[in-house]
Amino acid sequence: MGPSPHCEPSPDSSVALATRHALGWMLFANAAGVWMALSLVWPRLGDVLSPLGYGRWAPVHLNAQLYGWCALPLVALLLRAYFPSGYTGADARLAVTGWSAALAFGCVYWLAGRTSGKLFMDWQGAARVGFSAALALLAVVLGAGLVRRWPREGRAGRVWRLALLLALLPVPGLMAWAASPRLYPTINPDSGGATGSSLLGSTLVLVGIFLFTPRLLELPRRTPAPPAVRAIPWLLAPHFALYAFVERGDSSHHSALQIVGLFSLWIWPPLLVAFLRGVLWPEGARRWLFAFAAWGVFLTVSACLMFLPGWLDRGKFTQAFVGHTHAAMAGMLTSYLMLVLLCLNPGRIAAALGAPRAFAVWQTGCLLHVAALLLAGGLEGVHPGILFSPNRGMDALMVLRAVAGLAMLEASARWWRLVQPQRPLTPAPEPL
Repeated sequence: MGPSPHCEPSPDSSVALATRHALGWMLFANAAGVWMALSLVWPRLGDVLSPLGYGRWAPVHLNAQLYGWCALPLVALLLRAYFPSGYTGADARLAVTGWSAALAFGCVYWLAGRTSGKLFMDWQGAARVGFSAALALLAVVLGAGLVRRWPREGRAGRVWRLALLLALLPVPGLMAWAASPRLYPTINPDSGGATGSSLLGSTLVLVGIFLFTPRLLELPRRTPAPPAVRAIPWLLAPHFALYAFVERGDSSHHSALQIVGLFSLWIWPPLLVAFLRGVLWPEGARRWLFAFAAWGVFLTVSACLMFLPGWLDRGKFTQAFVGHTHAAMAGMLTSYLMLVLLCLNPGRIAAALGAPRAFAVWQTGCLLHVAALLLAGGLEGVHPGILFSPNRGMDALMVLRAVAGLAMLEASARWWRLVQPQRPLTPAPEPL
């Protein structure tokens, strides 16, 4: 069964701590993003923090979002899977604190200008060693949790937890290897961007995570699932087999196999909806589930269309690609992560994350933000030099982007404030 909606986890539990850290990084990353957006509207603002200009804040904003806000809810999910609910052990809390400390050290590195320039792989020098150590510490802590619960765990629970842990063990070494400035990924030679096969492979991994999430959360189903629904996760195997036949080297978006492989992802939005709608989600989760599905459909359709010859040739390296990234992280992925945190934190924290006002402010801000960037990218596609000359239309879109960012910043500040531990009330002194 899933966690009871009436229990309140200890504020010192590892899951609650990871939740607060995640939302803290969300607030910090959003603040950095708003500063960057305002700097595009009023460039002289950059002089205030000189030499920490736009280029220094860009990797901080991106990596704080990915490795802070986007990663720590998954750390919380793993801690819940390997430790009892409400676990307050120092080992699990140390893994969360070590993760944030490594990311904070990385932010210092990036603000100092020490970056490889590899998008989302900017770990260099001591920061690269520190983050690899944080990943290794988490793996050790999860292993300790598995040993602790092994005697009272059923056979099925032992098997999938052990298999997942073994799959995670190579991650620290792989991250250190992938962050090396001597290693470069395969690219689309016609666009300089991602290949269709890389987009297909990474998306299938995400689909697998989405399908496995209800099991990690230990959420029950509303009714016994029909055989067709139970078979949905098994469709990943033949889809990965298709991925194995798609060329994974430097491949052009003019290749028919790259296009067909990417468009094969269109089957997953309806399949995911069919699979997830049968899960018994806690109160307040449904709106985040709907937002996750809506953004997922938009991303799947738009990503495939933007990859087509002609569309990609005109839209590459424009604001449209920035808008697509925001739709993925601030739209779909944030909706999924809020869903996870709401399920992991019943009680007061769940009520805060499921509040309709903050949800509406975030989703409206995100929608306006993405729309402004997609329109700006369309203007760039028609007039490639538009950013290098005065243009009222582009200026208005940059203002709209900044306003939307401020709305999202307000929502993230509200969430972060509401999940802080409540101080016990001090009893009034008795009258003399």
